[in-house]
Amino acid sequence: YGTIEPVRNPETHAIMYEGIEAVSKSILFWRSFSQWLGGMGVVVLFVAVLPALGIGGKQLFHAEMPGPLKDSLTPRIKETALNLWKIYLAISVAELVVLLLTNSEMTVFEAVTVTLSTVSTGGFCVRNASIGAFNNPTTEWVIIVFMILSSINFSLYYFIIIGKLFRIYDYELVLHILLIGFSCALCSYFIVDTEQVFLTSESPTTYSFFEAIRTGCFQIVSAQTTTGFATVDYDIWPYAAQVIMLIVMYFGGMAGSTAGGMKVMRLYMLFRIAQYKVESLFRPESVRRFRVGHSDVDIGSTIRVLCFFLILVSMAMFSTFFFILDGLDPETAFASVTCMINNIGIGFRMDGPTESCAFMSNAALSLSSFLMVLGRLEFFAILAILVPAFWQQRT
Repeated sequence: YGTIEPVRNPETHAIMYEGIEAVSKSILFWRSFSQWLGGMGVVVLFVAVLPALGIGGKQLFHAEMPGPLKDSLTPRIKETALNLWKIYLAISVAELVVLLLTNSEMTVFEAVTVTLSTVSTGGFCVRNASIGAFNNPTTEWVIIVFMILSSINFSLYYFIIIGKLFRIYDYELVLHILLIGFSCALCSYFIVDTEQVFLTSESPTTYSFFEAIRTGCFQIVSAQTTTGFATVDYDIWPYAAQVIMLIVMYFGGMAGSTAGGMKVMRLYMLFRIAQYKVESLFRPESVRRFRVGHSDVDIGSTIRVLCFFLILVSMAMFSTFFFILDGLDPETAFASVTCMINNIGIGFRMDGPTESCAFMSNAALSLSSFLMVLGRLEFFAILAILVPAFWQQRT
């Protein structure tokens, strides 16, 4: 519950609201709305409404959109940004309507903030128990669907709208769905017949087959899409299920989505790079082109992917070591770094679903903030300004 003072009854002094629920609605709405703006990218919004940016707008647009391969949907970057924002808004409105229709106990304020946090894959909730506070299976499945929709490349939606259905046969999309499906099935298998501890005051139970599927799918999708919602205390799950959650946190969503993480496209490119190199060792005379799906990939893109992977591993390693020196146990330290660097919002142990980051020192909180910014801007934009050569005057 951090450092937030509870709201008490002025007469009886009994606690009425505590934790995040004690924060004013205006602040709760603002943090969800800021997530929503950041989901598609404030810079992309500026490009959409400020055509005076010109060529600078295109550079900002490509710097903001996540992923290794950045293609414009239309010749004009302003038109591209507007189309993406229309799709983003349409998905947001659709989820809001569905939530209100399927859960009569959810207020409009709760539905709006949950929608803003889901579509942006941000994960902030106005309840202490996150989505688990609603205790509604239909609501959870609705959020699962929209978390997946938000983790898909928004360019694919545009191609569907204009009738280019052949563009949805995308290697990254297929791999993304397969990874989600396999991870959900595996996690659900491991938690069947184990203890189920809710984030509310309900008594613990045991996962039935269907409850394991529902909860396992929700937490895996929440982790892989880097949304960060929670419905149960997964910190007591079998270690195998917890490790699966940690792994998929690094996978992330598709390039061009609101999700964080490495992006599935980079994982696929890393696999193809390794495959290409191994084949060249025993067939050095062969002349081959490096392709991802049906598209040729230039050497610059492959180098950027390898550099991204190197920076990610290095930052995760050194940050985990720093957290350990600051007093955190190794499991909490590694999970916290995974949470921060992939922009997820859920952690383990001291930073588990029933806790917060309030226990961290000022130094640890500063590093966490830096890691979140690094992960959101995919390292290069921030690290570039830290290189001395960037500030040297060009002649």
